[in-house]
Amino acid sequence: AAALAIQPAACQHGQDADNAHAVPDGCMGRRKHDPKQHKRAHQKKKSMRLLDTRRPRYCRDLLLVHAGTPSRPARLLDRLHEEHASRQRIGTTGRGIGPAYQDKFARAGIRAGDLLDEEAFSTKLRRNVAAANFLLMELYKAEPISFQKIARDYWEASRALARLVGDGSAIVEAALRGRRRVLFEGAQGTHLDIDLGTYPYVTSSSTTVAGAAVGTGVSPLWLDEAVGVAKAYTTRVGEGPFPTELEPEEAEYLRRLGHEFGATTGRPRRCGWFDAGLVRASVRHNRLTALVITKLDVLDSFDCISIGTGYTLGGGRIAEFDALQAAKLEPRYISMRGWREPTNNCRRYRDLPVAARRYLTKLEELVGCPIAFVSVGSDCAANVPVQPGRLEWLRSD
Repeated sequence: AAALAIQPAACQHGQDADNAHAVPDGCMGRRKHDPKQHKRAHQKKKSMRLLDTRRPRYCRDLLLVHAGTPSRPARLLDRLHEEHASRQRIGTTGRGIGPAYQDKFARAGIRAGDLLDEEAFSTKLRRNVAAANFLLMELYKAEPISFQKIARDYWEASRALARLVGDGSAIVEAALRGRRRVLFEGAQGTHLDIDLGTYPYVTSSSTTVAGAAVGTGVSPLWLDEAVGVAKAYTTRVGEGPFPTELEPEEAEYLRRLGHEFGATTGRPRRCGWFDAGLVRASVRHNRLTALVITKLDVLDSFDCISIGTGYTLGGGRIAEFDALQAAKLEPRYISMRGWREPTNNCRRYRDLPVAARRYLTKLEELVGCPIAFVSVGSDCAANVPVQPGRLEWLRSD
């Protein structure tokens, strides 16, 4: 990405997101809570080409803006809440993202800017630790936590990060006015959105294109492309409705082929057929201009591939995923012939098997959005352009 001068600006998600393991991290509007994670971010910044906080130019530095720094033991509270919820558990990663957002919306969160003022930081931290200890002792019957230990850990991390805290929105807008490419990077799927998703089985932030503007402080009018990413099949981690989910034996087969295990927790992902109604709703919510379909090669060995085209609900038919009624949706399918030959060495669209191209054409037709790229492997070179010249700036090779 550096060779193309693409500046990443992460607009939402925390270190629980799988993409946090794989791509450079522009920290804007993110939730962080682990002092060790802060240290790793500081050490890692030298290998990233990100926005600088000190002057409106580009350098190898990391910018923390509006990033929540949860002061209470977020991971502990997250785990205890899941255990306490029992059958009503959501299936979180246990990385403390929910408690971080609880602090934010209660207007009690400690923000990155608070790390610049030791006295103000300590005052807020002491208040939040007291609130956390009340929950730990009274509700969860657990041991209280030490203010001194948490303060020491966070303040040590803050020394390394203080100079990296600044107003990122102005810097990003300056880059945009200078006609630089800025890639706003989000995480999780549209239907894990806190407002539009399969509530309560959702994450704690806005995962749609709208979240890019909210998370960075940049006007949405600057956004000229909205690229959605979907696998050639469907996966989900944790609890919640999943209309096209496969039966256990079939799901296990697909899971092994696709190595579908969470990068953060290692949990097995639930697997199912491509859900066109769900992706169609995502196209509408985000006004997507293009799609990237990943992991097409995972389907190489299938004789027959099903696609969820819509749903049956209460005796009637609906075409688009309805998050409010998701648990009641019965999927409708079409079946297509598989290609039964490897695609992982294909580098041009015309090199793909005819049946694979027909599959992609059908997906475009069903979701109402053009496919710009399809990936046939984990290497960057395995991103095959479907429409030559379309979104070429995304390619890193």
